[in-house]
Amino acid sequence: MAGVFMGFAELIPGVSGSTIALLFRVYEHIIISAKALTSFGFWLNPIHEFKKYDLLSICVLMLSMALGVLLFSNAIVYIFENYTEVFNTVIGVTMLVISAYIVYRATNRELSLNLLVTLVVGLLFGYILGNFNFSSSEISIITLILAGVIAFSFFIVPGISGSAILVALGFYELIIKAISELNLEILIPFGFGCLISLIVLPRVILNIYSNYKSSLDMFFAGLILISGILLF
Repeated sequence: MAGVFMGFAELIPGVSGSTIALLFRVYEHIIISAKALTSFGFWLNPIHEFKKYDLLSICVLMLSMALGVLLFSNAIVYIFENYTEVFNTVIGVTMLVISAYIVYRATNRELSLNLLVTLVVGLLFGYILGNFNFSSSEISIITLILAGVIAFSFFIVPGISGSAILVALGFYELIIKAISELNLEILIPFGFGCLISLIVLPRVILNIYSNYKSSLDMFFAGLILISGILLF
């Protein structure tokens, strides 16, 4: 059940699947398992490591998460196509609220110059991204892989939505429709990027995030804020 809710959460900009994982108390298990899968010891003795870290339950969780994505993607596409203005407004407001919460959490009521600069950089970066109009002819395998790497990396970080980042990058509609239509031409490279993120980033991004948490939060708050504004 947790995986289904996590899959649904990842479809909604502003809602983080990793936050749902924390709520269901499976987040730590997911991260530890991801690290185990990329460790040298796993490949030396995969059966022992599989049992040690109970990787079967993680596989079931990931499958149920994929099921949640498939179950709800058609509903999201239907709402988007038939109630576009309302949908964009709801997403925009949600992203504004989420960005405000992230700023509040990062600053702890005190806004330093360094944090203000990173917020502004995030705003500018998001504005530049928002002015790129990706057409189907401009989407390449490389850009889809990069989108997968970036989006899935935020599944690892609680509090920041991968879908919100896809909105900022201009890939949200493309990926959601590809999921609902099972468009493998788009989903395979995007999924490959997600796999790269799963293999590489549990160590890297968590180490970076632990050392620069507030600054990264402010950057992403700015990115999400301007993306939400541009939806209106």
